[in-house]
Amino acid sequence: MIKKSIFLIFILLPTLIFSQNPGDLIVAPTRAVFEGRTRTIEINLVNNGTEKALYRIGFKNLRLTEEGAYEKVSEEQSADSIYASSLVRYSPRQVSLQPGERQIVRLMVRKPKDLPPGEYRSHLSFNAIPDLNKPSQEHEEGKVGIELIPIFGVSIPILVRHGNTNCEMSFENAKITENENGDDVLEFTLNRKGNASYFGKVEVVHKTADNSLGKIIAVKKGLSVLYPLQKLNIRLPFLNKDKIDLNNGKLNFSFYRDREHGEKLLAEIDLEL
Repeated sequence: MIKKSIFLIFILLPTLIFSQNPGDLIVAPTRAVFEGRTRTIEINLVNNGTEKALYRIGFKNLRLTEEGAYEKVSEEQSADSIYASSLVRYSPRQVSLQPGERQIVRLMVRKPKDLPPGEYRSHLSFNAIPDLNKPSQEHEEGKVGIELIPIFGVSIPILVRHGNTNCEMSFENAKITENENGDDVLEFTLNRKGNASYFGKVEVVHKTADNSLGKIIAVKKGLSVLYPLQKLNIRLPFLNKDKIDLNNGKLNFSFYRDREHGEKLLAEIDLEL
């Protein structure tokens, strides 16, 4: 007799495309923000794979660290704060999609009358449910077989903004340093003040001494600076480093709000070379 143990491994991907095979589920938009008079939002799911797939949908509460990693908030910590998961209802809770099939997940916010002003956030996760009835690997008769089945998932931020919210961004500690491999990298800290999150991108431009039109030497898109985080430490690799003179001019670090808000410049700092 063959004895088989099955272990399910949950893998959270930092992208918005995943599945039982990464890349099979497309999720759009990449986040949902309830503010002003917005009461409902739709999230579109598309199975971009070649097989039928099943996905479970649910909320989780995560916090962003200063190094840009996500950590799960404990139940004790969740009990002491208000999260979007207690304000937003969603349907359906589980979807089955044929190849090429689309599905809409509807979100609806309900704010209690005594809700304090501020921003409330949770993450809506989409986890692929593996088919355990599929044929598995053959194991030698009489021996125990162990099969590892990865479960891929992704989470998108869901934000509820109520009353007056604001955010200010600034740079500090911009410098050129080395990474663990001895390669030159750009290092800086983004500071966030206020009671709201910002999403955007960072561009680093090299400008010559005469301050003429510079060259973009580093870019970080899809950047999330999430409340209540106050500092986000970032390292960026150079683009075309061999084509610029790091002994001349200056480096301009700029943070732009996302395209949804016109890529407005919110903060910048210069590093003299």
